[in-house]
Amino acid sequence: MAEQWDMEAVKEVLSHIMILIPLIRIAILEVMILFDDQLTLQETTIRFGKAMITMKAHVSMNMVINQETGNLVVNQETGNSDVNEKTGNLGERKYAPNEWEALPQLQVLNLGDNNLHTLHQDLFEHIPNVEVLILNGNPLEVIDDSIMKALNNLYHLQELHLVDCNLETLPEYVFHFHKTSLKKLHLNENRFTKIPTALKYATVLEFLNLDENPIQNLDENNTFPNLPELKRLSLCSLPYLTNVGRYVFSELPVMEELYLCDCPRLININEDSLVMHNINGAIWPPLKILDLSNNALKYLSANLLGGMWHKLEKLILLNNDWSCDCQNQYLITQLLPMRGKTLMQDDVDKLFCTAPPEHAGKNLTSLSHRILRCLDRYGARPERDAAILVGILIGLLLALPITLTLFFLWRRGFFFFGRQNPASFSRAFYNRTSTNDS
Repeated sequence: MAEQWDMEAVKEVLSHIMILIPLIRIAILEVMILFDDQLTLQETTIRFGKAMITMKAHVSMNMVINQETGNLVVNQETGNSDVNEKTGNLGERKYAPNEWEALPQLQVLNLGDNNLHTLHQDLFEHIPNVEVLILNGNPLEVIDDSIMKALNNLYHLQELHLVDCNLETLPEYVFHFHKTSLKKLHLNENRFTKIPTALKYATVLEFLNLDENPIQNLDENNTFPNLPELKRLSLCSLPYLTNVGRYVFSELPVMEELYLCDCPRLININEDSLVMHNINGAIWPPLKILDLSNNALKYLSANLLGGMWHKLEKLILLNNDWSCDCQNQYLITQLLPMRGKTLMQDDVDKLFCTAPPEHAGKNLTSLSHRILRCLDRYGARPERDAAILVGILIGLLLALPITLTLFFLWRRGFFFFGRQNPASFSRAFYNRTSTNDS
């Protein structure tokens, strides 16, 4: 019976099951997708050799290989609890350990969207050459010892997907056994508030995704560890991120792509967030793509990339709260006029000022020949102060001659403004007395 499974056509197997079932003597299987969505109906696509079947069915543990046609057939009937010798239906038969065969060519294993809370430590014992493991959508919550032991059997693991697994932390040594193999890591849609320190052992990591995590601040107490091979970093859709501080990315010396976008509360990126200082001076990563779109940024410092702006190939700055004052002089009068079209194409004309009021709504490129004023630290408005000063000056010019005229009249005694003295009061008293006597 086992010999009938020696088929060169098998490439991918899709099943809708809750546990791994033993596949006997399928030595060239390269991709296996095993998922369960609470045993509900789900539309799936099956690739099997050259055949592709799109189906909508409740796929049980009954999986049939039709050797005559080379197609995968899904048996929706239940009750077959043994191996069908004719069709090769695995059914639900229990296998002895010696009946298990390794799958040396299995490279991609998808266990996503199940209800897995942990993994048996020997789960991957017979598939040591898996390079891509997908555990997305499982409520793991923690990477426990059993999961770590299971992962340690995947000696050649290059890509790990832990998306939407309710993870808040990672064990310190979770990547210790994969530090020379793991190249891609997906940790998006979890509950991380801190950058996992366990990343320091992923020394050959080239891609890291931390999108959609509740990180609030990236500062000197929450920075990325030394990842000497990391080329692409994604930090998008962080709803609570407000600040990126000094030296956050300074240990990523070869980073080429940084996606820091769709963070509605992000108002500041420190100009020293990317720089590394050593005995040779300041060093910036050779960024080629920088995406800062859909944030609440006001400024883009010239020092952010130092002398490496010329390496940049793509820059995305759309939908930010740009302030058109002297702190953005480099962006508005140098970077955009010189390289805006190259870096942004037509998007360069879609960048608008939100402040100060005299420039609000203007396109940044329309101010390329202006010397931008600096905003007052306390919010004072010089354009308003000028009007006030002019009003004061006019008032003084009008008040001075009026005051001099009144003083002159007072000195002359006109209009009851004459000087009063004791003699004047005596005469007035004498006149009133004389009038009464008469």
